[in-house]
Amino acid sequence: MNKRKLLIIGAVLVILVGILLALLSKDNGATTGPGKDNNSFPSGGISLPAGGNDSSPNLFPGGTGSSTGNTSLGNSGSGEENRGDNRTRGVKQVSKEPVVGATSFGTLKNVNLTLRYVEAGSGHIFDYRVLGNESRRISSATIPRVKEVIWGNSGQSALLRHTDERETVDKNYLLRIQTATGTTASVVGVYLPDNINSATAAPVGEENLSCPDYLTKSLTKNTQNDPAEVRKLQIFLNIAETGLYDSKTISAVVEFQKANNIDQTGNVGPLTRTKINSLYCARTGAQVVGGRLLYTITDSGKTTATIANFITGKGINIFTSPVSDWLVSWPTKNTLILSTKPSAVVLGKAYTAPATAASPYALLANLKPLIRDVRGLTVSANPDLSRVLYSQASAGSFETRILDVKSGQARAFPVNTFPQEKCVWDRRDVRIVYCAVPRGRITDSQPDSWYRGQSSFDDNIYRIDTETDDLELIYTEEGEGKDIKEIGLSEDSTILYFIDKKEGHLWTLPLVENL
Repeated sequence: MNKRKLLIIGAVLVILVGILLALLSKDNGATTGPGKDNNSFPSGGISLPAGGNDSSPNLFPGGTGSSTGNTSLGNSGSGEENRGDNRTRGVKQVSKEPVVGATSFGTLKNVNLTLRYVEAGSGHIFDYRVLGNESRRISSATIPRVKEVIWGNSGQSALLRHTDERETVDKNYLLRIQTATGTTASVVGVYLPDNINSATAAPVGEENLSCPDYLTKSLTKNTQNDPAEVRKLQIFLNIAETGLYDSKTISAVVEFQKANNIDQTGNVGPLTRTKINSLYCARTGAQVVGGRLLYTITDSGKTTATIANFITGKGINIFTSPVSDWLVSWPTKNTLILSTKPSAVVLGKAYTAPATAASPYALLANLKPLIRDVRGLTVSANPDLSRVLYSQASAGSFETRILDVKSGQARAFPVNTFPQEKCVWDRRDVRIVYCAVPRGRITDSQPDSWYRGQSSFDDNIYRIDTETDDLELIYTEEGEGKDIKEIGLSEDSTILYFIDKKEGHLWTLPLVENL
C-alpha cells in the first residue's frame, strides 16, 4: 500500500515539472520570436542593451545602451527601435519661442548652472536656471532678425549677426551684457563691419574675472563734485538721483559709514569708496574679460581674418587670402583650423595654422594640410587637437570619419552625422564626443540640402568613446524625432543642450540622475 502511494506521488511530480517547463519555454519564445523587439535602433542597426549593463557607471536617466568594438552604424534605417527604455526621460523644452543661439556657464555643484540664449525674432536675451527650471528675460534691448550668435566671456559677450530692416544687409553687433543689478541687465556694444563672412570664439581658458571700480572719484561736502559720480553714489545708496551732493546724500553716506565702522565724515574718501566698490562687486558679480573673437571679411574676392577683443572689437589682421570662403575654427589656444565652405559638389580642404603668428606672412607660411580633397567636408576637432571628426560625400554615399592627427591615419567613425553641427566634445575628457545621429540614411547630396532647409532628420544622441568606439545611446524618442543643431555641453558635463532645427526651440538633456 505504501509503495502504491509513492508511485502516485511520483507521477504527480513528473506532471507538474512538465507543465512548469512548458510555461518557461513559452515565456522565452515570446521575447525572441519573429517580429519582437530586439532592442535595435534605426540609426545604427546594432543591438543595444536597454539597461546600461556595461562596466561604466550609469550616469544617464532611464538606462543607457552600449556597443563595444569597431562596429559601424550605417544609418540605414533597418531594425526596430526599442520603445521600452524611457530614453526621453528628463528632456525639457527651455524656450517658448525659436532660439538662434545658446551658451552655458556655472555648475550644478555651485548651484548656478545657467543657459543663456537669444530669441531669433526679437533678439531678447534670456537666462534659464537649470536648478529650478525657470527662464527670465535679462535684457531690455530689442534686436530683431538675429540669424547667428557667437558667444564669449562665459556668456557676457556675444556677436549678434542680424539683418537690417529691409533684410538686405547683414549687420554685426558686438554686444556686452553688463552685470545684472536687478531683474534685467544693461546691454552695450559696438558694430563691426557689415561684410563678415564667418566668426568664431577662442577656446575657453583665457578669460579672467574683473570687477572694475564702481566709484572712481572722491566726493566731499561743500565742493564741486562730478554729477555723474554723485548719481552713481545715490543709486548705490538707494536715494533720489539729483546729481547734487546735498544734505540727504550726506546723511545717507554717514549712515553707511556708521553701519560699516568707518569714520562718519559724510565724505566719500578712499575707505568709503573701497567699501562701496567691494559691496557693489559682491552684489552684481564679477565681470568676465579676456575672451577673443576671430572673424573673416570677404571683400573684392579676398578674405581677411581679424582677431579682436570680445568687448571692444579692436584687433589685428592675421592673414589675407585670395580664397574667399574660408571658415575658421579655434580648437586650441595656439592653433586655428581653416576649412573651405562645405558642399557635396566641391572638393574641400582643411589646414591648421598658428593662432600666435607674428604676422600674416608667418601664419600663411606655417599652414599645414590636415584633410585634402574631400567633398561635403565639415570638421570638428577635439579640445587638444589630437583627433578630428570629418564628413565626406562620395558617389552614392555619405560617411563620417575620424582622423588621428599625430599619425595622419583616418578610419570610419561608428556613426554617420554632420560633425560641425551635430557633435560636441567633452572638454573634461577629450576622448568623449556626443553626437546627434540621423536615424535614416544620409545621402550624397548632403550637407547642402540640410543647410538650405530642403531636408531634415530625426536624430538620436550617442555618447562615443573615440578611443574604443564604445557607443551609448542616451536619447531617442518615439515617432518623429528632433533635427538637432548647435549641440552644447555644460562645463561640468552634466547637461547637453541643443536647438531643434524643425521648430527652433531650445532643449536640455540631463546626463546625471535626479535632474
